[in-house]
Amino acid sequence: MTLTEFLTARLDEDEERAGSGWSHDGDGRWERTDEGQSILTPRAVLAEVEAKRRIVNDYLACLGTNPGTSVAGHPVATAATLPVLEVAASTVQRGAAIAFERVLRDLALPYADHPDCDPGWKP
Repeated sequence: MTLTEFLTARLDEDEERAGSGWSHDGDGRWERTDEGQSILTPRAVLAEVEAKRRIVNDYLACLGTNPGTSVAGHPVATAATLPVLEVAASTVQRGAAIAFERVLRDLALPYADHPDCDPGWKP
């Protein structure tokens, strides 16, 4: 399992949980439970899931997995021409991919106790 597959699966789980069994009252980011605890509202969880999905998709675009996209105004190579970062590519593109990977590793931290989490992904 790759880091992006792992993150996508966890985001799918978060999205599913946010849409089932939680109160949807209120329009703020936090709501109080009957026990007095503060929890994120389902709307806030779904917004975070969407933001994290965009980061994962931007990383994949940077690797050329999404042909026809661009990063910072530079065309991204296709998967055939950029299967790994070692392949010659623009310095901007390689730098962006490295930075995105660091961000993805940070995004995986809250799921570090999940059995599918690779310890090698820790920043």
